[in-house]
Amino acid sequence: MTWFDNGFNDASDGLHCVRPTIAEYVQGYEYYHELRKREGKVLGYKRDMQYKMQFEEEQKQQSALDTQVGGDHYKQLKIEPTVYCQTNGFRHGESSAIKYISRYHVKRNPIDLDKAIHFFQIVKEIDNVREG
Repeated sequence: MTWFDNGFNDASDGLHCVRPTIAEYVQGYEYYHELRKREGKVLGYKRDMQYKMQFEEEQKQQSALDTQVGGDHYKQLKIEPTVYCQTNGFRHGESSAIKYISRYHVKRNPIDLDKAIHFFQIVKEIDNVREG
């Protein structure tokens, strides 16, 4: 018997699934946690992979970053301001200013620039208080 004849094969539909690597199991930890919660057990590699693909598709559909409430001005940008700010660790005031500058770039509403300037002034004032 070879290493791939160990119960992971399913010839009923012509597909042969081999034993997953350790990296595949480690990478799928969140999936297995969710699967156990749903099913109460682990079903076997082929069935697990079907559930994993279904689970990943559901996760993609549930992302809040896929939608925007009240317009599409942020969706027109290459990088959403929220993602950019979170990734770079900006504070609230800095993030708000970047958000308004990004919004101005698309909508061209001068009030957005005034709001951005206001948030930069707030950040500057808070930083001066911290330093002083």
